[in-house]
Amino acid sequence: PNMVQESHVLRCFSRQAFQVQQVKKSMKWTCKVCGEKQSLMQEFGRGTAANCRRHVQKLNTLRGRMLEMNSCCHSGEQTFRTNSHYIPESTRTSARCLLKIASSGKHLL
Repeated sequence: PNMVQESHVLRCFSRQAFQVQQVKKSMKWTCKVCGEKQSLMQEFGRGTAANCRRHVQKLNTLRGRMLEMNSCCHSGEQTFRTNSHYIPESTRTSARCLLKIASSGKHLL
């Protein structure tokens, strides 16, 4: 039988970037971007490597949009006052989308 190596989607504690790693018995992993060794605290998806890569692209794209929107906070964009911080509507929408994707089903097969 052809055994497909299972992968999962993880997020680096330092860079906050999502990435695909092969599932291993060890609960430790190393970030491919910054090289930081870390413990597996949360899995944001699991499945084939190809499906995990697509999921990572979506999550990192949304993360990038959120960061971009946060930097536009004072550029005249319509904002809402929350706990004495101004949060653009687009950032709040992106954050909801990111949370929805991240909390969606664990299996990406």
